[in-house]
Amino acid sequence: MLPLLHRRFGSSGRFWDRGASLFLFPFLLSLLLCLFTACQSLPRPFWPDWTVGLWGIAPTPTPLPITTKLRFATWSSSVQVDDHFRRRLTLYQETAPDTQVELLLLPDYSTRLRTLLESNTPPDVIHINAFALPDLVQRALLMPLPESLVARAELSPLLQGMGEVDGKTYCIPHETQTLALLYNRTLFDAAQLAYPTADWNWETLRTAAQQLTDASAGRYGLVLSADFSRWLPFLYGAGGSVTDPDQTTMTINRPEALTALQFYTNLVLDGMAAPPATMGNRWSGESLAQGHAAMAIEGNWIIPYLAEQAPTLSYGVAPLPTGPVDRATLVFANCYAIAANTPEREAAANLIAFLTSAESQRSWLPVTAALPARTDLYDAWLLAYPTQTAFGEGLAYAYPWRFGDTFQPVVAQMNDAIQRIYGGFILADSALIEAETIGNEKLQK
Repeated sequence: MLPLLHRRFGSSGRFWDRGASLFLFPFLLSLLLCLFTACQSLPRPFWPDWTVGLWGIAPTPTPLPITTKLRFATWSSSVQVDDHFRRRLTLYQETAPDTQVELLLLPDYSTRLRTLLESNTPPDVIHINAFALPDLVQRALLMPLPESLVARAELSPLLQGMGEVDGKTYCIPHETQTLALLYNRTLFDAAQLAYPTADWNWETLRTAAQQLTDASAGRYGLVLSADFSRWLPFLYGAGGSVTDPDQTTMTINRPEALTALQFYTNLVLDGMAAPPATMGNRWSGESLAQGHAAMAIEGNWIIPYLAEQAPTLSYGVAPLPTGPVDRATLVFANCYAIAANTPEREAAANLIAFLTSAESQRSWLPVTAALPARTDLYDAWLLAYPTQTAFGEGLAYAYPWRFGDTFQPVVAQMNDAIQRIYGGFILADSALIEAETIGNEKLQK
């Protein structure tokens, strides 16, 4: 070895020359530092680019500086949903390494959100229910979205319309839910009744509820909340409406609405249905899960709940019964919007494009059982939830749940009125007169 070195570097006795120094100096320096520090917390030595091919060591990549900071606001729903948003935002930051996204899980979401949107530092991207969209737009708290973003979202006309106000798109739906009739197969089998089908009408529902009710056992054929949204499919099925198409005048106090409200509340007054509280439950999903009711009118948000709380329950899902005029249900949508005051409009639009992409919505399928808003993912949803097709089929005859927060007093009044009808304190026609009066006051403002 020494003779070879001697021949290489000459007889002058000098071990180092300029070329050898360039090769060996970083290595020897690292070795000496390792000996003195036991190789603990050593910074990685600099390796010149020309050594990469020779030594097989790549230069340390320099991370991109954070140039854009976004805040994404949503409500805390469940551990699974919260974790899903964390994973998606982390993945987005990997695809856009110069962007940092902060997740805001806000309690008392509606109140906090409006306060933040009215501040000088609003969240850039917000997650909202389409119900609240008209008021937020009227208060100039949201910005219209680029048409290119809307085009990439692959939405049906119904869902695209739920994100529009006055012909402009302000939010992109990413998930939807519809109402359907859920039923307990075991209780139907015990009563020797055929399961609900698309052929059912209001009278079929009433007859089955009566036959499935066992007052001595504390069980009812149908759990029926004092809930405006649960009554609306009956209103629409009777050919009625809440307001005129432009939402300028109430149309709720008409014969069609009276027919629907009397049928709905008479199910309780005649003893074949009851609200959840009568059964000792907090909501109708709990009544179904515990076998206190044979049928319930709920959305596909109930599916994860039943899987967790009643894993052995044998249940089915059918369309809501057809009314005297037509079949109807409600469609609910959650969507993404951009705050009007954000300074990061382009970056916020890029985040929404990521969250509404086919890949993002496909990852959402096992989290909530909600229908994806994208039409190109409907078949994937059917494969994931083949026994719940009634929820998806409901989109063909669904009415949007979207009135705006200024309409909330009408919703609250009708909820209270239905409860008072259940208790025998008022009649259905009085409830509709109240709703008409309150609604017209709000619409005129």
